[in-house]
Amino acid sequence: MESAEPVFLGEKKKILILSSKGGYGHMAASLSIQEVFQGRYEFQEMFPIEEINRLGRGFGENLYNNLLQNDWIRMTNFLSSRLAPLIFQARKGAIESLVREKIEKERPDLILSLIPFVNYPASEAARKQGIPYLLVTTDNDLSHWTLGMEKATHLGLKVTIGRDLPLTRGVLAKHNIRKEQIEVIGLPVHPAFLEKKDPLFIREEFSIPAGKPVVLLMMGGAGGKRAIEYAEKLRDIKLPIHVVICTGNNHALYQKMLSLTKEQKEVSFSILSFTNRIADLMQVADLLITKPGPGTINEAMLRQLPILVDNASSTLVWERVNQELVEEMGIGQVLHTIEDLKEPVAKYLLDTAVISRVANAYRSICLPSFFDHIVRVVESLLDPVYRR
Repeated sequence: MESAEPVFLGEKKKILILSSKGGYGHMAASLSIQEVFQGRYEFQEMFPIEEINRLGRGFGENLYNNLLQNDWIRMTNFLSSRLAPLIFQARKGAIESLVREKIEKERPDLILSLIPFVNYPASEAARKQGIPYLLVTTDNDLSHWTLGMEKATHLGLKVTIGRDLPLTRGVLAKHNIRKEQIEVIGLPVHPAFLEKKDPLFIREEFSIPAGKPVVLLMMGGAGGKRAIEYAEKLRDIKLPIHVVICTGNNHALYQKMLSLTKEQKEVSFSILSFTNRIADLMQVADLLITKPGPGTINEAMLRQLPILVDNASSTLVWERVNQELVEEMGIGQVLHTIEDLKEPVAKYLLDTAVISRVANAYRSICLPSFFDHIVRVVESLLDPVYRR
């Protein structure tokens, strides 16, 4: 995506981003937004959940990531749905104070939140300082994002959502978020997903054998033991395919994958640790196998990939809606077991009728352009006409 270099008259306006290191999707969304604006504004980041945890209480981001890495999904669901709301409700005064202190220090022109749980006290801090508050959601189930928001009175509050779903609208309505405060703009994705490159060059860069269909396996930024089970099944699938496995920042998982996939012939592998080339990998992939994270699924939809969504064991409560969406839209299927992974993989790679059906489904889907809409929404909130 290209944009003209803006001409500045005076200092750049400043945007304070509330982000989180839990799961890494929030930080990816922050980087994507900053890339969209390409230096038009000054950005500062704050990690309120991490800061609250340093005070001795709170729901730790490291704990959350460790639970995901070890596939303790039921425990994660319990802590996130039962314990975390109680903790954040009890700490709302401390959260408001932390955000207020940051506002007084940085003097931002806009607060942009990319995280759940803290938005009521954070928006109160913004309201009392006369600063607009933009909540950019990265999930379709917003149950955790709206904690306490039924009490919010900030007139400069906007909420963006990815898709106009009954579940999404219902949660917002339940918390008294008015229709005029809601903008349907798509979920945050990096501008690289709009770029087209030479697929032959990409395959060459990643040493992907010519002529082989490519399966991309991504089980989330925190990794997870479940990825090993999928790799084992793909290794033994007896199809001439190439599998690209992304392990994120999980170094132990990366080493296990290297050991697991060495000396393979019919099924070949590329094992990647953290990479900023997901957009390129999705351009050359023929099939994605992933957990139901909304960010990855949204990126795959931009690349019009067929998607196999994991449901072979427990799923994060707020991600279940994404499994339903994939099947309702006809762009893939939910995997309830991985014992016979060959059948769905072969179907989406080799069955011409299924491939055609997925292509037709994508032609009927209208995805909001996040890149265009986020610029419009941010600029409207930064308009000097805004008053507290």
